[in-house]
Amino acid sequence: MKKLIIVISLAMVYLLDIHAGNVQEIFLKANAAYIAGNIDDALKQYQSIEPKGHAVLYNMGNCYYRLGDYPQAVLQWRRAQKDASLRDWATLEAYITSAYEALGTSSKKSIIDTIHTWMSRINSIFSIMLLQILFLVCWLVLCVLLPRLIRTSGYVSLVLLSIMTLLMGLCLFVKYRDQKYPLGLVSKNSISVYAGPGQDYALVTQATMLELVRVYQRHDGWLKVIIDKTGYGWIQEADLAMI
Repeated sequence: MKKLIIVISLAMVYLLDIHAGNVQEIFLKANAAYIAGNIDDALKQYQSIEPKGHAVLYNMGNCYYRLGDYPQAVLQWRRAQKDASLRDWATLEAYITSAYEALGTSSKKSIIDTIHTWMSRINSIFSIMLLQILFLVCWLVLCVLLPRLIRTSGYVSLVLLSIMTLLMGLCLFVKYRDQKYPLGLVSKNSISVYAGPGQDYALVTQATMLELVRVYQRHDGWLKVIIDKTGYGWIQEADLAMI
């Protein structure tokens, strides 16, 4: 039995190595096709890679941008941001802005959206488990040191520690919300938003191309989302591309 387990384990490692080698070969061929200007061929090869990591999504966005499909470019770059480093995250945000400009669409954000963007940028390098640990550490340190800091008038340290705890709490909240209630991107010119899950309900508004919406519920092919302009509404699942 032990020998069988060892053989199976070795076979799995071997197959994983072969798969990783094949993926790397396809990725390099796609890169070569992109550099040579064969954008369609490069895109097809990137699309064949599974699972798609940050680099593949990043390059797929570049391909779509070169082909003039700006909504798809933004979608792939948004997906790439989820696992990007801080430097790549900022680069992708600049690319996304350029795609908005190419479409003549405003990319300006509200103060709340800007804060959320910065939180998401920080969260891209932390797992939710690590954020939970950091928040608990900050909270425990604050609780332990609070009496001493008040007694010794260490108000500067108290304020800094409180800000750090609040920041970790906000990052954890944003990370949790992004995982539980994912974002979607409107990739069509406009989509109809209804008061309920069906076209029999009243038409509330229209969501425009490249608008970000947060999904809160699914029901029979319909999604309950929040639209900044009008609040909650329902859209058809096929009309939204999930990030």
